Amino acid sequence: MRLRLLKSKRKIRDPYSGDKKLAMGEPVLQLIAEIKIVDYHVVNAETEMRPDIIALDYYGTEDGLEMILKYNGISNPYSLKIGQILAIPDRGAGRAKYKRPSTIENNPRAMFTDEKRLSQKDKKRQEYLKAKSEAKANGSSQNLPPNMLKEGEKSKLIQNERILLGANMKTKKQ
Repeated sequence: MRLRLLKSKRKIRDPYSGDKKLAMGEPVLQLIAEIKIVDYHVVNAETEMRPDIIALDYYGTEDGLEMILKYNGISNPYSLKIGQILAIPDRGAGRAKYKRPSTIENNPRAMFTDEKRLSQKDKKRQEYLKAKSEAKANGSSQNLPPNMLKEGEKSKLIQNERILLGANMKTKKQ
């Protein structure tokens, strides 16, 4: 089976092994909004686990197999079973190649600190918590959820060959 669009997949480095792997969860093909169905195919013994043969039968080339799989919501090409019915989209349905978005920074802390992202209700809650913290001698300098470290805090401390976590340690920098 020739998976032409696998070459379009981005390679990512495995953080544990350091090996480069394909980002299989990332799409490489986008379907156009309105798609005409040209036929329906019932998977038989010959085409079980072989979307390349189905694409060859309907399009005259194996290159359309990604379009058939994408349209039918199938991520594993080897999961086709006998009796399964596949809609065969028009050949022009997959003309657009997927474009990866520019780098997206996912900063969970920004959900609680960036005032532009806060709703009116959240802004009032932040103001209330800030006023409450300032009123106490040991009040928090940052109003974040309890499972999120504040700036200058550590998640663990090694002391006398023992790892201290959470309530067993002081989290402020010394």
